[in-house]
Amino acid sequence: MASRLLQRKRIAFFSVGAVTLCVAMMIIVKSVMGGFVDSIRERAHGLLGDFVVDGALSGFPYYEEFIVELKSLKDERTGEPLVAEATPLIHSYGLIQFPASKETRAVAIRGIKLDEYRKVNEFGTDLFYDNRYGDTSLADKRGRPVYGLNENGKVVLPGKLDEHFAQKYLPSLTDEKRDETQRRFARSEREMFFPGPGVFDMSSATDLKPGYEGKEYPGVIIGRDVILRRLASGEYARNNAYAIGEPCFITLLPLTRSGDVLNEPPPKPLFRYVDDVRTGIHNIDSKTVYIDFAIAQELLQMGAQQRVDDTMSSPRCSQIQIKLTDGFGETREDLARLKPIIMDAFARVARRVPADEIEYRQLDNVDISTWEEMQRSFISAIQKEEGLVLIMFGVISVVAIFLILCIFYMIVQEKTRDVGILKSVGGSAEGITAIFLVYGAAIGLVGSIFGTILGTNFVTHINDVQSFLAQIDPGLRVWSPETYSFDQIPSTWKWFDVWRICLGAIMASVIGAAVPAIKAGRTWPVESLRYE
Repeated sequence: MASRLLQRKRIAFFSVGAVTLCVAMMIIVKSVMGGFVDSIRERAHGLLGDFVVDGALSGFPYYEEFIVELKSLKDERTGEPLVAEATPLIHSYGLIQFPASKETRAVAIRGIKLDEYRKVNEFGTDLFYDNRYGDTSLADKRGRPVYGLNENGKVVLPGKLDEHFAQKYLPSLTDEKRDETQRRFARSEREMFFPGPGVFDMSSATDLKPGYEGKEYPGVIIGRDVILRRLASGEYARNNAYAIGEPCFITLLPLTRSGDVLNEPPPKPLFRYVDDVRTGIHNIDSKTVYIDFAIAQELLQMGAQQRVDDTMSSPRCSQIQIKLTDGFGETREDLARLKPIIMDAFARVARRVPADEIEYRQLDNVDISTWEEMQRSFISAIQKEEGLVLIMFGVISVVAIFLILCIFYMIVQEKTRDVGILKSVGGSAEGITAIFLVYGAAIGLVGSIFGTILGTNFVTHINDVQSFLAQIDPGLRVWSPETYSFDQIPSTWKWFDVWRICLGAIMASVIGAAVPAIKAGRTWPVESLRYE
């Protein structure tokens, strides 16, 4: 009976269309916003490892003893080591200044052990020069790398930079991307200009021999948005003002062990720009530079210092990032299980070390968090924005319920004679009501199927749709890599979310049909005489 009503009453298809559009709209919004949240979570996890041991700005001591203790931890159930890697960091603030361009910017300064840091998190996945040419180092003092000409008059880079580019970087690309890169950066004989990728200065030697020029300074890796401007294509505009090896001053702000600012002038050593990095989190990429841990420790006076009793204090760090062994910490529950083990290990170290009053106070200020807890405020803000947007579109979708109610009310009014006949031959009120409720559920089901097909396909091809619209009118581009951290609109959807939206649409359709269905069930046969 419900099926026949659905087929014969064309007006019902307006309800189907409304449900289809609402379901598609909710799938698109949930997929895009949910994909944005998932990307933020993934990048936050990739940036912090699994656990973070965080202290005050003045740092905390005995981090080396704690790292040794961490690496000795084993899982009680399997006997496997829990910690794959742990590395100390130093956090500070200061200024970066490029003498050539006269640019001075306030930055957050991180002292890292580059090799260990890359093992703990995904920091090295987007080091521009290291990925293409290798050889990025923070601790090694080097001059500026400059290109020259070989015996055939073709541009070449010093050392093994070209070899790394040809043998490691190019093979890592897809065939299409590799062909594009080779074509775009092809080097012609007797061409004096280095085509890229990246920016290198030309050799100043009379024989134009490639090599390293100038005084040797330690390296600094700079957040890409600190010095470079992002284009609408997602790439960054590079120019000779920030060629690789460009010298720069970094002014640091040392603190005493007790956290006071030193009365001495702040150190302002020279570094060389050796690479730039993009983590995908704009607040970090636009404000952070990275120098070697040992150099930062020395400049910020966080190494071992003499105490009042002539003994030596322990060196300090600001933070320790911990990467668990594969198979551990993959879920929130597993991290919660392992967190007390990490905390107990830190407590054991704090109890046995020969700390003084200042060091005990620093150890008391240490907080141990999972990567998610460390970024709770940031992730929570994004999730609240997602929830707010879903509520807004959910309220808009309520219109479909009222549309179904109005359409069903019209159908019930028109079908009063038929309802009277059914009841006169023994039809129950519950049966009549059920017919219209099933009718509403059928509308919700059909609309959900069409909405799922429309919504999932639109999400899958959403970037293609945007590109097509941008070709018609550039002003129609709503997601520009120049503005957002992500190069593309999130284009993945989850079956779990789709099922929930479809179930909600069916329930909403039944709710919209409920009032007219109850009215139809309460219709008496004698009322049908008024429609004769």
